[in-house]
Amino acid sequence: MESTITAKLATTSSKVLDKYQFLSSKYWFGTPEELSFAALVPLEIIATLVFIVALTLVALKLSKANLTPPDHKFFKRAVWLTLFFGPVGWLLIIFRNLGVVFLSARFFWIIWFGLLLWVVYYLVRYYQKILPQAKLNHASYQLKKRYFPKKKR
Repeated sequence: MESTITAKLATTSSKVLDKYQFLSSKYWFGTPEELSFAALVPLEIIATLVFIVALTLVALKLSKANLTPPDHKFFKRAVWLTLFFGPVGWLLIIFRNLGVVFLSARFFWIIWFGLLLWVVYYLVRYYQKILPQAKLNHASYQLKKRYFPKKKR
């Protein structure tokens, strides 16, 4: 009778420990098990969408020839900040599928998502706060430029 109680206690305590496995460094830096196709699909979709957004920004920048210098600077910054996230995300997915020991760690996904969120926050903040002021300054400069003395040759 006593052995069944001990077995139940051991089973219950191991279930409790499994819930907190994400607190260990082995969970974040160890080699994770291969993900099933259904678990990889959201990661693949996110990595592909990020890459498509970056390519869309490149297309917008190239298609609009009449961009003001502040707009051109914003698009250039947005393209350079977002362009590498898609390929890096796909590399992480490939490393996970191939079972590369260190490069398939969950920690790199946390870094990837964290950096992606920071870049999106930075670009939205730049677009809402800094870009309107830069456009206003540029328009003011263009207006004043008419009255600047011309260079003599």
